[in-house]
Amino acid sequence: PYLATLADSVLLKGGSASQKQKHQRQRDDFAPLIRLGTYARYACVRRALEAFLATSPTPQIISLGAGFDTLPFLACNANDDVTWVNVDLPETCLTLARAVASTQNLRDAVGLEPHEVDMKLPVPLRTKKYAVVCVDLAADGAPDALVVALTRGELPLLDTSRPTLLLSECCLAYLPAEQGDAIVSAVARAFPTVRILMYEMTLGGPFGEQMMTNLRLRGCPPVGAANSASALAERLRRCVNEAGDSSDGDDSWPPWSSSRSFDAVDMASAISRAMDAEDWRRVRTIEPLDEVEEFNL
Repeated sequence: PYLATLADSVLLKGGSASQKQKHQRQRDDFAPLIRLGTYARYACVRRALEAFLATSPTPQIISLGAGFDTLPFLACNANDDVTWVNVDLPETCLTLARAVASTQNLRDAVGLEPHEVDMKLPVPLRTKKYAVVCVDLAADGAPDALVVALTRGELPLLDTSRPTLLLSECCLAYLPAEQGDAIVSAVARAFPTVRILMYEMTLGGPFGEQMMTNLRLRGCPPVGAANSASALAERLRRCVNEAGDSSDGDDSWPPWSSSRSFDAVDMASAISRAMDAEDWRRVRTIEPLDEVEEFNL
């Protein structure tokens, strides 16, 4: 069932790419509200990512439950000194590794030579810029296994002293809260200057209740979803504090934050603070809503 949500994400982000490149949208079965929300999510996450990449000459990104996200290829193509690691289930990682190995544009973006792909677990694909790592984040011992995969071995994937971003888009909500918190704490202990960027679902209000019902029907309830954005931010703050985070922070990141501490905002606030106003007007023209209030709700 979780792979079905991955397929939905691929289709929706494909439509988002179409909206960015053109002044018309692709036909699909998704409601206008869902398509608008997906584009807003993509634009805000990309804006925050670009701001993070600009803060360091040698940035690292750990993307949890990354699926088939295309952001690493954009980041690697634009930055010779970035290191991006996708973490996901073996089936997803192997499918992604094969897709990258067989696609010239993707190989060029991450600096991959065809002979460098061996499809061996737990790292079926690795270059100087990009790696795909198989870790079942729901398994017992996953927090330690993740850190071992990232930082140990003859050729560690990441340098614990470099500025690092932990990225999660709708991943930790599917894990029990204790498991998700343990993963965040383990990464924070291993990477003392880690920054965290999350787009996660919350359960407060009628919308959250309906979302929980829909996901239960699909067999993948978000068992670790917080009741509100502020509750999620407090969980993350506690995880990092317990890990002994020593980061001095940077007031310029993320672009919608007013402080160096954890800041939780809903999508309406993120859009108003982070998205280009002209781009948002353009997309709203392509994807009009019958009831504008529907998006705000």
